[in-house]
Amino acid sequence: MTYETWGEVLFHGSNLADPRFATVCGGISEEFHNVWGGEPKPYLRYQTDSSKGQNIEIQIISSEKDARKFIDSMPPVICNPAHFKHLTYLKYAHDLFRWRKTYERRELEEIIKRKTNRSIGTLLDLVPLKRGPSGRILNLKIIGTQGEIQLNSELEIRRVLDRTHLPSSCFYTIMEKEDGIPVILHFVGAGWGHGVGMCQVGAIHRAYLGQTYKEILNFYYPGTELRKIY
Repeated sequence: MTYETWGEVLFHGSNLADPRFATVCGGISEEFHNVWGGEPKPYLRYQTDSSKGQNIEIQIISSEKDARKFIDSMPPVICNPAHFKHLTYLKYAHDLFRWRKTYERRELEEIIKRKTNRSIGTLLDLVPLKRGPSGRILNLKIIGTQGEIQLNSELEIRRVLDRTHLPSSCFYTIMEKEDGIPVILHFVGAGWGHGVGMCQVGAIHRAYLGQTYKEILNFYYPGTELRKIY
């Protein structure tokens, strides 16, 4: 028995490529170094998950206004579930391309205390300090009556602000307040995962539309090439 991909390995220049992937990018992929640290990798970069021949103009997200506008939109990217309602086995993609989670403030305070071993008292605000070009928050400040906590990675942000993990750090927060104090917090977000490299849902849809595995890899890892080494 032979396999079409037998012995093929993805390279970038003379080095093996590092093909990261996430479940649903939400429309824009994130830069490698913003999530994993280290030096940037030119084939793991910001780009829209556009289909062949599309020219989708989504600007790099550089402000909270940009982030909210993007998250509230349904861009015509290939991982948008509106394009593949016929693929019923991808139901989870419908729930995570755009998502919403709600917490009572007291519950979220307990989660933050358990995850960080620090008490902030009464939660007053969540302030994004830096976002990547995909809209993912990279640094976030938690402000409470008894102090502040700064979270400095997208994974830490997702872990600390949820019982398990938020789907992604590409979100904004709506707070219902009484006497200026949050009572209910709504996280409104986009995508599932860190967003670096290949969007798995996008790749599935590309294959369904007839793209070859080489075309899919070429899109998600631009500048790389497959080499048959055995």
